[in-house]
Amino acid sequence: MPALEAIIGDLSDVSLLYRNSERIERNPYMTEIGSSGALQPRDFFRRNEVVFRAGFRVGFEILFTKTLRIADLVNG
Repeated sequence: MPALEAIIGDLSDVSLLYRNSERIERNPYMTEIGSSGALQPRDFFRRNEVVFRAGFRVGFEILFTKTLRIADLVNG
């Protein structure tokens, strides 16, 4: 999907497909600090902190594409 565009339409006939693959991870040593997004060590034990990350896989099924349109969010 290009930036500054959206899909609009009748979404009453869509399905969310779930794959049954939850994943929860704990990382006791590294975290993102600052704006660089790089992993750096952090002392979670002394701060009494913990970091978890959860994720799962889903699909989005659109049954009827005739009711969908691409909208330009800049020019309307």
